[in-house]
Amino acid sequence: MGIYRMQAPPENAEKVFFRQPTRRLPKDIPFLVDNIWEWIRSIQYPHFPSRRHSLFAAASIEAAKAWSSTKSQVFEVLIEPTKLVAQQMFHKPVRLHCDLKLIHGLVVEAIQKSGWADRIITDKSSSSTLFAPCLTGQEVEEVISSWPPIANIRQDLLDGPKFWREISLVESRRVSPSLGEVFFEPSEQGFSLRPVPSL
Repeated sequence: MGIYRMQAPPENAEKVFFRQPTRRLPKDIPFLVDNIWEWIRSIQYPHFPSRRHSLFAAASIEAAKAWSSTKSQVFEVLIEPTKLVAQQMFHKPVRLHCDLKLIHGLVVEAIQKSGWADRIITDKSSSSTLFAPCLTGQEVEEVISSWPPIANIRQDLLDGPKFWREISLVESRRVSPSLGEVFFEPSEQGFSLRPVPSL
């Protein structure tokens, strides 16, 4: 068993990679969903890795190839065998997760009923930050609390999404090829990549 990802080859084959210091913008999911997920994590799962600073990979070579949006090269991710990583039970790319429709639907229904969409831009400026990229959990909480239509569905947004409930923490050496995406925040030792020979 191993952890694999598909990406462009690094310029230095011996390069060691470390935790991304800045927040990573999501490529495959809306900013709204990413913000709600980070908010839920900060409240209910603070011991889980943040998607904002994680490396994403797969638990099999086949999944790495199938899920990648780039057609480059498959690498094995080399990290400590006892390193705890998060693995999804959802065995599809995250862009297909049911939470995307759920969260969007809850928010759209709430603000549509409030007439928010018809207001002038100055009345939308503070609340619309919920749709901005890479809010912290605390920032999301502040927006929700100060925006009555969304404050009314706070508990639904906290309890409804399944993403974090479908995550398990396992040692990197024990990831399951039959389960979904793997992600982790690199430790101080970092990680390296080893090319997987083409068959």
